[in-house]
Amino acid sequence: MRSLCFLPILFSCAANTPTATTLPFNASTVGGPVSNQRAELFVPPGAGPFPAVVVLHGCDGVGPHYRDWARRLRAWGYVAILVDSFRPRGVSQTCNHGMVVPPQWQAQDAFGAAEYLRGLSNVRADRIGVIGFSHGGWAVMKAV
Repeated sequence: MRSLCFLPILFSCAANTPTATTLPFNASTVGGPVSNQRAELFVPPGAGPFPAVVVLHGCDGVGPHYRDWARRLRAWGYVAILVDSFRPRGVSQTCNHGMVVPPQWQAQDAFGAAEYLRGLSNVRADRIGVIGFSHGGWAVMKAV
């Protein structure tokens, strides 16, 4: 499973116009696994550079299922960044109320996280993809 052919979009050349709802990603907002920061970074061992995947959670927010996916991607040799699109906006979940945090906002977060990844020396800037679940899958479709 070295190549993730199911990734619906690559962020290698994506242009993005930030909006007021875009979350910033930087050294103070990105932490390690289970740090509960705006984004959690999962890095495989070694020097890299590695391909990377932006992981977008579902309507229930960041939890064990999405962290398991980030760990799995790390084990496969990818840097994974799990983005929390809800808590920074004061939302815990959007199940049955998906427009509380519209998928366009989560899509913008994915572009912001990809831009952050491009600035890391251990990430291949030309090999960044995205995977989303439930609400995050809807966001991936909006990003496309």
